Parts: sequence; C-alpha cells; structure tokens
Amino acid sequence: MRRAVVEVAVLSILAAVPTALGYVLGPLSRALSATARAFGFPAAPRLGFIPLVTVTVLARAYLGRGAAVKEGVLLALLGAVFHPRDLSLRVLRNIMLGVGVELGMIGVKRIDAWSCVLAGLVGGALSYTPYLLFAPLSVGAAVLYAALILSSVNWLLSCAIGGYLASIVFRRSEWITVRVAHLTSRLT
Repeated sequence: MRRAVVEVAVLSILAAVPTALGYVLGPLSRALSATARAFGFPAAPRLGFIPLVTVTVLARAYLGRGAAVKEGVLLALLGAVFHPRDLSLRVLRNIMLGVGVELGMIGVKRIDAWSCVLAGLVGGALSYTPYLLFAPLSVGAAVLYAALILSSVNWLLSCAIGGYLASIVFRRSEWITVRVAHLTSRLT
C-alpha cells in the first residue's frame, strides 16, 4: 500500500509539470511555428508536447516497468479536464504515448540518453495511432501512417528533444532515483 502511495505521488508530481507548462508552451509553440513558416523553415518543434514526452520517459526511468503507461493515463485524464474540445484524440494520444515509451524501453538495463531518445521517438510514433481512426482501413492506411510520421519532422523532433531532456534530468537527479527505490523497497 505504501509503495503505491509513493508511486502515485511521483506520477502526480510529474504530471503537474506539463499541465503547468502547457499554458505557456502552447501559445509559444504556435508563435514559433508561424515564425518558422514565415522564414521558410518547414519544421519547428511542438513545445507543448516536449514536457509530455519528458515526464512519461522520466516516470518509466524512476519507477520502472509499467509506470509510463500509468503516467500516460494520468496525462490523458488531465488532458480530458483541461482540453475537452478534442477529448477523444488527446486521451488516446497520451495513453499511446505511455505505451510507446514502455515499448521503447523494453530490455533497457541502463538508462542513458540514447534509450531515452529512442523511448521518446517510439512513444511519439505510437501517439499518432489515434489519428488512424479517421483513415480508411487498408494497406494504404499503413503507408499513409508511415508517410504522416516521416513528414511530421516537428513532431519527431519534439519527441527526441523530450527524451533527451528526460535523460538529462534523470542523470542530474540520480539521487531521486536512489531515494525512490529505497523508499519503495522499504515499503514493500
């Protein structure tokens, strides 16, 4: 029971980060995209998605297997509360982000920058799957999906940046990891 309380506390603290930053990064991201298009740059990172990827990767890094999915569900619930206008896609996108991060970190023994960036990219790619609900079911849909991901450089760039930031935070705060592991082992 106590281990679950520590896990819920860590997941909640991590979920608060993108929730708070979203009000600043969302408008800033739209301004950055408009400026990039005005100067002829095809891609600008989606700043509002970077913290989602970062905290999901951090949840997996700090708490272990299954934590990224839990963080994705928690982010989905917060997204449903704060963004009810695009409820269906946002909820599924955040859950699939957590599933993708878990898949990206299967078999990872040591958490480093490459494993975090890979987890962010896999999570970002899987977070696109809810958009396939609007695509026709066929082999062409799979090709469309692959083309959509490859053409969305800004989305993948955001996922890579989020994974890299997670690796930096994780490396700089390993004492948190040791403390959380110590607390959870004592409580079980």
